[in-house]
Amino acid sequence: MSGLYKHFVTDRIMDGDGMMNEFANAFRDGDTLKSIRWSQSASCYDDCFRFDLEETDGAYTISGWCIDTEGSRERVERIDAPLTSEQWAEVETCLRENWHQPPRALPEGVSVLDGTESYLHITSQREDEILTAEYNGEYEDVLRTLLWELLIGTSEEYAPAEED
Repeated sequence: MSGLYKHFVTDRIMDGDGMMNEFANAFRDGDTLKSIRWSQSASCYDDCFRFDLEETDGAYTISGWCIDTEGSRERVERIDAPLTSEQWAEVETCLRENWHQPPRALPEGVSVLDGTESYLHITSQREDEILTAEYNGEYEDVLRTLLWELLIGTSEEYAPAEED
């Protein structure tokens, strides 16, 4: 009985209600984040953004734009703004600790128009293998908030480095 319970209840909860979640645990301990590319256009101006994070030879940068919804309400844009190794590690921790959901498959012939197009690409390295997960990022609220804070620099913890 416990095997049936595991299959019909536990596994369905853990795998997104019956579909295998190829992104669950895709970023594990020991993996190294190489890049994130995430763009979203939406019918709501505040929900539009683009985040590009990249690691190159131990240097970490963030580029992109988003709307400062808690301040000026203006569009904030950065190009190759440096991130600290601590900030990069925080993004990696976020990827390890939060559940990543693949896009939901709709029944054939059914389409939903919600005015949002979102594309999330996470590239990591596991030993000598480069892995890329590509999906819509629909449930990535924690990651989106963290990247928004890094790009905006709304708190002292995420303040961009001062230019010399």
